[in-house]
Amino acid sequence: VWTNYSERGRRQLRRAEDTLTDERGRYTLSTAGPGRYYVTAESDADAASEAHKSSDSAAKPETPDAAPLRLVRTFYPRALDVESATPLDITAGEDAEANIELRRAACYHIRGKVEGLPLEGARRRPSLSFAPRGSLASEGLGRVVKLREDASFEISGVLPGSYTLTLLGADPTAAQGTPARGRVRLLARQDVDVGSDDVNGLVLAVIPPIQLTGRVETDGAASSIAPGLRIGFVPIGATTVGGFQSIAIKEDGTFAVQDLAPGEYGVRVTGTPAGAY
Repeated sequence: VWTNYSERGRRQLRRAEDTLTDERGRYTLSTAGPGRYYVTAESDADAASEAHKSSDSAAKPETPDAAPLRLVRTFYPRALDVESATPLDITAGEDAEANIELRRAACYHIRGKVEGLPLEGARRRPSLSFAPRGSLASEGLGRVVKLREDASFEISGVLPGSYTLTLLGADPTAAQGTPARGRVRLLARQDVDVGSDDVNGLVLAVIPPIQLTGRVETDGAASSIAPGLRIGFVPIGATTVGGFQSIAIKEDGTFAVQDLAPGEYGVRVTGTPAGAY
């Protein structure tokens, strides 16, 4: 069972409860209270079998001429994605019944490698998330994939569709002892379309950090800037990765932002004097 919430204007899912069915497929779940819920079912046995086959095939990609039909995560009542699913609106004290028709579908692999990412000696490896295009990766809509020692990766059980791979982690190119060395940022992002074939040989290139400079001017005033002014960058894009940054503006009106992740931001100036906006 998943709860529904909004993140930067996009629907996201958060796991609320899970359980196992009996031998006849029956289950019972408790919710946290009234609200809107999405219910899914998936086969642990089928997923484990696929993961085992994926690890065995790491060095030799499978031929795509006979994509296997496997049981896949199915949303109530028989949808393959949240957009086609029917939510359950539960009121206080209400019991509900949700019978799911678990579906099989042709699934494929995405295989590739991250270039320019030294992993030797890394205490914490970057995380590669995989999610439908236009959404933020969350447990309900995407998943996290582990990178191998050589920075290669393999994603199994992928339904046809449009996706985005996002690599987050500390900047391996930053100088030792600097704050940027331990700061998590967007390292790479790649859109990928999966049709009726495996996607092999995908290359993710590490994105260099963005250094943004600019100037703030006061309309109709002298060139000096009131003390205490700050400029903030607030992520507003649906797929923007990175946190809020607030930078002090110098007396001459200039500012510099370090390690800004690519994406869409709202820009705000705070600390303005009375009458300014």
